[in-house]
Amino acid sequence: MDSRAGDYDLFRDSWLRFLGYANEVGEAFRPLIPRSIVRLSYGVAIGYVLADVGSKTKETYEGNKKVKNAAITALDVFLWQLFASVIIPGFTINRITALSGRLLRNSKKTNEAIKRLGPTAIGLISIPFIVKPIDAFVTYTMDETYRKHVEIRGYARIVGGIYAPDISESGLRAAHFITGAYILTDVISKSVKRYNRTEKVKDTLITFLDATIWQSLSTVLIPHFGVPCIVGLSAKMLGSNPTDKAPRVIGIVAIILLSRPVDGLVDYVMDETIRKLY
Repeated sequence: MDSRAGDYDLFRDSWLRFLGYANEVGEAFRPLIPRSIVRLSYGVAIGYVLADVGSKTKETYEGNKKVKNAAITALDVFLWQLFASVIIPGFTINRITALSGRLLRNSKKTNEAIKRLGPTAIGLISIPFIVKPIDAFVTYTMDETYRKHVEIRGYARIVGGIYAPDISESGLRAAHFITGAYILTDVISKSVKRYNRTEKVKDTLITFLDATIWQSLSTVLIPHFGVPCIVGLSAKMLGSNPTDKAPRVIGIVAIILLSRPVDGLVDYVMDETIRKLY
């Protein structure tokens, strides 16, 4: 699902990788160009992301003809690209450009041309230096969190994962289906409401993307890392096994207690980063 050593990946190892950084170029030029062009740069980056998702999902399905594995690949690639190509580098270049602009404006010895063009130049120069570190960071983080959960739990939902040793494969699939249906219903519902209210395709697509990102973070990535950690830690503290009753109960309680704070955290992070773009 990710680019491994020795395996050439057209979307991640060739010049096409820089298409995913179109939005970073847009962020670097933000002080000089209209906001609409910055948004267009995000459109290019998202187009690259979807192309990579489609390519790897098709490759996985053609390899084993299993829809479940293809769906896992699609979500894995989408999450990787979302963080490695859009959110983290976009925020990084945005902050580099803003900070350098502030420093140059406060400098009395800097001429006006440098104050105006300097932040963009610094942002552009920074892009090649952040690509590999961010890619490696996202790969490592997903390997240690989300991908471990997928490999161990077979893409089951949190509750199904906690009780995985005691329920059948069909039970795990049912848990996965219920959560998947919930996410899909939420995304479609919000998109339809937005279109009915504005009748603008662009606004509807923004709502669709926003709801998809929010659900990916709030329902999938963060809980799937946090709750198993809580179950494992509670088992160690109690001197028991993670499959014993007490750690499982603690895991279920954690879901109830942490759902609201996690939702609030994701809203705050998105409000301060990607939602500022639209």
